[in-house]
Amino acid sequence: MKTKKHCVFIKTNLIYDGRVCSIIKTLAYAFPTDIIYVYALTDANINVSLPSNVQYKRYRSLFAHLSKRHIFQIFKCIEFSFFSFFKLLYLKPKTVQVHHETVILGPLLYKLLKKKCFYLYDDKELFVPKNNNIPSYLFLIEKMMIKCVDLVIYTNEYRRKAIYYIIKPQNKHIIVENFAFEPQYNALDESTVSMLDTVKGKKILLHQGMFSKNRGLENFSTILDYLPDNWVIAFIGVSAEEFRCFTEEIPTKHYHAVKNFGFIPYSQLNTFWKKVDAGIIFYDDSTFNNKYAAPNRLYSAANNGIPIIVNKENYTLNNFIERYMSGICFPPKENVSDFFQNFDYYKDNAKRHIGMFEYSDGYIPQLLHIYKNIKN
Repeated sequence: MKTKKHCVFIKTNLIYDGRVCSIIKTLAYAFPTDIIYVYALTDANINVSLPSNVQYKRYRSLFAHLSKRHIFQIFKCIEFSFFSFFKLLYLKPKTVQVHHETVILGPLLYKLLKKKCFYLYDDKELFVPKNNNIPSYLFLIEKMMIKCVDLVIYTNEYRRKAIYYIIKPQNKHIIVENFAFEPQYNALDESTVSMLDTVKGKKILLHQGMFSKNRGLENFSTILDYLPDNWVIAFIGVSAEEFRCFTEEIPTKHYHAVKNFGFIPYSQLNTFWKKVDAGIIFYDDSTFNNKYAAPNRLYSAANNGIPIIVNKENYTLNNFIERYMSGICFPPKENVSDFFQNFDYYKDNAKRHIGMFEYSDGYIPQLLHIYKNIKN
């Protein structure tokens, strides 16, 4: 019997993307005797644990050595579109997964040609042209993909409703929230442990992810003003250059209260959250994508019983705090003072939710059921 094949197209570093890893693993578990080909449009070399029937292949673009200017990124996407389309023609896969808008075009063309091939599109982020964060042509390609695939994965019900309002897809969908996809606690790198030793005796308030104005950058100075002497703000997912620019924006008196831990592999992320005392999660509602975001760090914190500070204008985060009472919304700034003064109260509330937000078996049960019931 001929071995069946499946194709996955991504533009992400799987070391830091537990969600995509979990969806790929679910596909591999559903078809243990088939071959899963993962094609990644990325410049990063990775070494990540995947099931034995998964073959990870990094696509080496002819334009990889060129400038990162927008025009060359377009060339890379066009090049990958040709590659993925002809690869699909050659492999004739049973199913296809597509995870990012910049790798859609080739798989989309193949879907239009082979309508019976089962397609999954993972909508982690939906950018819209009016927010100036995606070109109109790329939005139209993604819109077409969402309309023609067999299954769409949304990150939460708010986003599903919003996308239905904009695109009105009629296909099947499931909700896969950004829970902890690998809730086990893997050992931290020695360098990370050494850095944690430098703040021993202090409580740690963690911010995970990039700095930007729509990620609450301007709010950190206020939080630092209220930060007790026995606390520090730790950052992960931030480059050394980004952190340097950040420190230039805060008063010199606060330099001792901030610490950058760099990038933590996803397999160690739960372990790192276990080492901290509280978290900061800021997403304003200036864009469609931010307004309906429920970032994975929200669930990393909640699943580990960590109280959080969130920004009030984000509906998803605000609703989470109102429901679980595991932190405070900012502004008003007086809430920050309350958070530290009544920290034990928020900590006790947060502890009640340990283990509630995780996919503990390394795969997504609902998606596994769908894959196992594919007819073709």
